[in-house]
Amino acid sequence: MKRTRSAVRATLVVIAVATLAVVIAPQAFAAAPTATATLTSSTGGVTTAGRDGSFHFTVTPSSRTLAAFTVTAPPGWRINSYSAGTLSSDARTISVSGLSVTSSGSASVDFAATACFADTYSFSYAATDTQGRSYNPSSSIGASVASPSCSLELLNQPTDAKQGDHITADPFTTTTSDLQVQLKDGSGGALGNGSYPATLSFALATGSDASSLPCCQAFVSGTLHVAAQNTDANGIATFSGELSIDEKNEPNFTSYGLVPKTTSPGPTITGAASVGFDIWETQCNLGAGCDVNLHGSTDLYTSPTGGDLSASELPKADLPNISCAGQTLIFADSVFVHEFTGSGTVFLKSHVTRKDMKAAANNGQAHVEWCVGLPVEWNAKGGLAQDQDTNGPDEPLGHLFVGLAPACPNANPQDFAPCISRQYGDGMGGSFTEGYLPADPVRRT
Repeated sequence: MKRTRSAVRATLVVIAVATLAVVIAPQAFAAAPTATATLTSSTGGVTTAGRDGSFHFTVTPSSRTLAAFTVTAPPGWRINSYSAGTLSSDARTISVSGLSVTSSGSASVDFAATACFADTYSFSYAATDTQGRSYNPSSSIGASVASPSCSLELLNQPTDAKQGDHITADPFTTTTSDLQVQLKDGSGGALGNGSYPATLSFALATGSDASSLPCCQAFVSGTLHVAAQNTDANGIATFSGELSIDEKNEPNFTSYGLVPKTTSPGPTITGAASVGFDIWETQCNLGAGCDVNLHGSTDLYTSPTGGDLSASELPKADLPNISCAGQTLIFADSVFVHEFTGSGTVFLKSHVTRKDMKAAANNGQAHVEWCVGLPVEWNAKGGLAQDQDTNGPDEPLGHLFVGLAPACPNANPQDFAPCISRQYGDGMGGSFTEGYLPADPVRRT
C-alpha cells in the first residue's frame, strides 16, 4: 500500500510589541508658607544702655497651623523677663510651643531685654507648623539701644610690682588691695549682674601715659597674664586671680598701663587706660637698711629709711645712648636703674670682680667709675652733667643729664649724691666701689 505524505505548512507569526515610554514630569512643589513677624517696643527700644526695654513680638502664619516659634536677640543682649515659653541658657532665645494658630490668628510673647552697646540690632525668628515643617520668615525685625553705651571704670589704680607678681593697688603688695573695675549703664549708674552680668578682663595700654610727670611716658608691651572676672551685684569685678606681667620696663621714659574691657557678652566695651606703673626685677620695703641685689648680687643697694626700694638690670638697648666720655664700660651690655620712694639717698656698694676686670679693655681699680643719668642738671666730675638724648633720636622722649659721679666730701657724703665715697680691693683682684645715689638715677659702670 502506497503511503501518501501530506505537507504541513507552518506559519510564523511575529508579534511586535511597541514599548510606550511614559515620562512623568515631577510635580512642581509649592513654596513653603510664610510667617510674618513684628517687634514693637512700648519704651522705644532700650533708652538707657544696660537697662531693660519692653518688647512685644508677634508672628502670623500665612497658612497651615502654627505650632511653635522662637525669637532670638543678637549677641550682647540679655532677656531678663518674658510672658511665655522658655528662655535659653544664654538668655537670648525665647521658645514657645504647644500652639494651634491658623492664618486668621497670631501668636505673641512680651519680654524685657537690654544690651550695653549703643547701636541698631537685627533680631531673628523661626516658626514651625503642627507637622514640624518650617515657615519661611518673611520680615525683618530689630531694636535699638540709645547712646551712650555702658562704660567701665577703674575703682583703684595699678601700682609697681615685681616681674611675675600679682599687680594690686598697693605697690609690691600681692595679697591686699586687688584691682576693681565697675560696669556702669549708659547714665553712669552701677550695672549689677542681676540686670546685665558681664565678664571683664584687661589689655595692655598703648600710646603715651598722660599721668606721668613730667608728661609723658610711652606705654610699653609685655606678656600680660590675667584671669577674667565676673561682675557682682554692684557691677564690680575684683581681680583677685592672676594679674601679672613678665617683663621689667625702663622706668624713666616708659611705663605699663592697663585697659579694662569686657570679654562677654559682646560687642567689647573698653574703659580708659589706668595710670602708668612699672615692673621691677627686685624690691624691698623693710625700712632703713633694707637691701636689694642686682647682677648676681654684685650690686647692693641699701635704703636709708622706710620706703619702697626697687631696682632692675636692663639691656643696653633700653637706653642705648647713655655714655660718659673717657669711660671704658665694664658691664657694656647693662644699664642699672633703681627707685626709692622714701626720703634720703640710697647707698650703693658695687663689686667688680677680677673676671669682670679682665673682660674690660682697660682694667684696674682706678678705672671703676659710675656714669649716672638724672632728669635734672647736676654737678658731675669735671663740670656740669651733659644733656643727652639717651633714648635715641627716633623716640619723642629720652633726655637725661649724664656725667661721671664725683668723689663725695668727707662730711655728710649722703647729702651730695650722686658721688663715690670709697674704693678698695676685694683681695682677689677685683674692687668695691661705694657711694650714694639719689632716688631714681640711671647708671652704667
